[in-house]
Amino acid sequence: MIGIRRATDADRVAIARLHEASIRALGPGAYTAEEVDSWAAGLAPERYFIEQAMYVATIDDEVVAFGHYDHGEIMAVYVAPSHVRRGAGRLMMAKLEEVARAAGATHLHLNAALNSVGFYAACGYQRTMETMYRTRGGIVIKCALMEKDL
Repeated sequence: MIGIRRATDADRVAIARLHEASIRALGPGAYTAEEVDSWAAGLAPERYFIEQAMYVATIDDEVVAFGHYDHGEIMAVYVAPSHVRRGAGRLMMAKLEEVARAAGATHLHLNAALNSVGFYAACGYQRTMETMYRTRGGIVIKCALMEKDL
């Protein structure tokens, strides 16, 4: 059974490992090896904003996904490669949308990596335009702005 809870300081290492594993496993579907390396660069446990609206999905105390919401924007949703297409991502999106509604949001947006556009579309988000994202490694990659009314 997948549970969703607020992330804690003790989750930082698991989040960083999951984040990198997800980028490296799923990113090559849309990006070059150089772009994936740049995207995955600089991930460190201390760089996550745990005190903000960051959540983790767990199965038997193992972190299998994480998500971050901030002021009308889904900042991140990443799922461990071994748990893709098993419901953790959809549950995380539902939780972040619940948090957004509770904060008074009526519209959400996100900057989707091209390999995740299909996932967000399945969650009801519409692709509105192409955007660019400067990775932690300094390379600019194409992304998609996606939006949804709550």
